[in-house]
This record gives sequence, C-alpha cells and structure tokens, in this order.
Amino acid sequence: MSNSFKEKPMKTLTLFDEIKSAGRDLKNSDVEEKISNKYTLGGYYIFFSFDLVNSTAYKSKNQEKWPNLFSHFYEYTRERMNDYFDDINVWKYVGDEVLFFMKIKNKNDFYSLCDNTIQVQQLVLSSINEKFEDTKGLLYIKSTIWSAVVEPINSGDIANIKDEQLEEGKNLIFFQSDSKNVSFDFLGPDIDTGFRISRYSEKNKLVVGADLAYILYEGRGQYEEAKSNMIEEQLKIIAFESLKGVWNSRKYPIIWYHEDWSSKEKIFEYDERFISPVVKDIFDKNFQLESISFLRKVYKDMNIKDRITKIIKKIDNGDYKTPFKYEVFAKNRAEVHCVSICINDKNEILIAKRKDKPILNQKWEFGCGQIPIATNFEDFLVDVYKQDFGIDIQLHKDEGELVPISTYTLTNSSKIKVPGIIFAANIVNSPATFFDLPDKYSEYKLVSYEELCSYSNDDLVPLMKRNAKKALTALKREGF
Repeated sequence: MSNSFKEKPMKTLTLFDEIKSAGRDLKNSDVEEKISNKYTLGGYYIFFSFDLVNSTAYKSKNQEKWPNLFSHFYEYTRERMNDYFDDINVWKYVGDEVLFFMKIKNKNDFYSLCDNTIQVQQLVLSSINEKFEDTKGLLYIKSTIWSAVVEPINSGDIANIKDEQLEEGKNLIFFQSDSKNVSFDFLGPDIDTGFRISRYSEKNKLVVGADLAYILYEGRGQYEEAKSNMIEEQLKIIAFESLKGVWNSRKYPIIWYHEDWSSKEKIFEYDERFISPVVKDIFDKNFQLESISFLRKVYKDMNIKDRITKIIKKIDNGDYKTPFKYEVFAKNRAEVHCVSICINDKNEILIAKRKDKPILNQKWEFGCGQIPIATNFEDFLVDVYKQDFGIDIQLHKDEGELVPISTYTLTNSSKIKVPGIIFAANIVNSPATFFDLPDKYSEYKLVSYEELCSYSNDDLVPLMKRNAKKALTALKREGF
C-alpha cells in the first residue's frame, strides 16, 4: 500500500466557534441550547485508538529524545487523521495513546474506515522511524477501531446514572464547559468494549470491534465489488475471548484487519509468535482462521442480530445524518500538561507558587497549562505565559523545530495518570512588577539557578532543579 496521501485543508471546527460567536460565556446551559437547536449528538459513532508499542523500553534508553518523539507522535497522528477522515475529532490522550471519534452520517462513511486507519498507522510509524532512526525495529503502533450507538445526556445528570442503565446497553455522550473550554466524553458498555479488545491488538495490527465488523460484512453488497470482496478477505476472526463485562462473559470474537493474509512473512515479524500468545495461537492453527461470515451465526446465537439490522437500517435511512465537528479542549479525562521553563537575559528563572491545589499545593513550579487538544504547543505556551505572567517568550528550537527538554507523569486528583511535556524559553520582556496573577498562584518571582538550588526539594515540584539545569543548558547559557 502506498504511503502517499492527498493533503487536505484543515477543516472548520464549527461547534466551538459558533458557541463563542454568540458572545457569552460557555456555560452548560448555553452549550445545551446551541446543541439542541442545530446539532444532533445522538447517533452511531466510530472510535479509533493509536497506541505506541514498546514506548517504555525506548523511553528508558532515550530519555533525551523521548519528549520530542512524544510530541511528534501526538501532533502527527492528529494531522494525518484530519487528512483521511472528514469530521474527525480528537477524543483524548491517555499516556502514549491517542483516541479519536467520528459520527457516521451515511453508509459511504464506512467504505474506507479500516483501510484509512491502517494508512494513518503506517504513515505515523514511517514518520517516527524517519525522524528518530533508532526507533526502527523497536517502536511500533497498534490500533483499534470500534463503534457504538450513543445517546446525549446532560453532564449534570451523569452522577445520577445507575449501573443498571449502562448494563442495559445504553451508551452516552455528554459535555462539560466553562468560560473557555468545551469537552465531550463517552460512557457505556460498548465504549468499554473497545478498550477491552485493544489488549488483543499487536504491533502494526488493527483490531476491529465485532459490531463494526458485522455491519461492514452485512453491508458489503452496497460497496463497489472490489471493496466488497476485500471485506471478506481482509477481516478475520483470530480468536474468541471472554471479556470482563462484555456479552455476559460469553466468548467475544477478536477480529483483525490486514491487507494480505496470504503470507505469514508479510504479517508477522520473525519472533512475534514467541512473544505474543495471540500470535502463537494463530501459528498453532496454521492460519486456519474463522471467516468473518461466521459472525452471522455468532449474532444469531447471541440473539443480537436484530440490533445490528436496526443500526444498518437507520444508517441507510439517514437517521444519523447530522454531523458535528468541534474544537476539543482537554479537561479531566483528556489532560496533557505543558510547561515552559522561562529564563531572562540574567539567567533568572521564572517560578510561581501553587495555590489551593488538591495536589502539590503550595509548591513552587515553573508555571503550567493544560493544552487544548487541537492547538500546537508553541502557540499555547506563548499565550498561557502571556496571560498568567504578562511575559513574552521565545521557545527553544533546533533548526527551526520546537524541541522539548523533558516529560513527566502526574497523578491528578481523580487518580488518573496525566502526561506532561516541558520546554525551555527565553523571556523577551520582564514580568510586570504588580501583575495580577491568576487564582492558581499566590506569588511568583525570578530566581537564579543557585537560589533555586537553595530551596528544599519539599517546597518544589518533582525534579525542578534538574529540569532548570536542562533548560539553561538547552538555551546555551554561560556556565551550563
């Protein structure tokens, strides 16, 4: 398959822009009114996951390179998904995984779902291998694609949802908003199924949810003849597994998509069967895999065939036709933190004291922001440090490209591990003496590296002294 793609212009992110243009704060009631008037959130959704394989091993050996690779993976994956899919939305970032979702408008949206996902996977890996040559043979990408019918619910009602309602098969989409942010999230058994089956994906492979695979199979007659044949040839049931909370623990079909199943050498690397139990089982079966047509019996025996038939009918009738595209602003479940270590021409470092925080309260830090998913690192950091401290900064670059100096992981108040990325920057102008700090800080100051080192580590966020030295070195300041 060719790794070429046709560059498309970035698509308009309409929902967020339209709400903002109303000239009012983004309160939940305002967002709800806008959505109910024009957008139909309920419908049939496709979910995508791209996950870096062996990232921990690479990170442990290449700590200096990892921050740059980390940011490249996030941003390049988002760019390529926008090239291949209309109305694609970033859902969230989870560690070394990027998740997207897309609402299906009509049956034409199905034609190239699997093929385009594989294309994106290959392009991202190829880009990483080209930019970071020592990743070849070590880093890989595994992907998962699945689907769910979802219903909208007000965010205020989420706390009242009972487990029994979710067990009945309801999948929900809800939003949260404040004066600047709009974020969407999903909840429900079919959403969870996607995360369950993702563990059966392997490097450079694509796992496809059973519902989506069955819809692709049953609708194959409506596709071009070549695509119809490809669905049967490229989708294979590679195993049946019991998944927690799925199908009442009855065996669930694990389905892989591959372009060419004719040769083991084209599908697997030489040692995968010795590492992966899933791959070993495929070899033990001598590649005698269950045809995707077997899903007809599976769904009949499970008495859930009618549910899929209804979904197909609604798609054919255009019942799910209203799309929406919005700019996601990461909150809670979709956090990526960004830090810039800002240094002036006297080698003084900007530090700020955290206030009223559930974690790391009263600790000194370098400033920090939670980046909107659809924004690049440079624009975001320039804006957030101007807003928080009144300073203009120029971020450190190498040959015109932004270069992070470190990454970190923070466990937030919800016990979720949040990734963070750190950059170095020159301060162009000094902070105003009486700048009105945001509520998240009680004070700020400029200190020398020696003064920072005199602080007790108990008063600083983790590794603050080490990262300050890295920033001074990156900016080639005298003495470092």
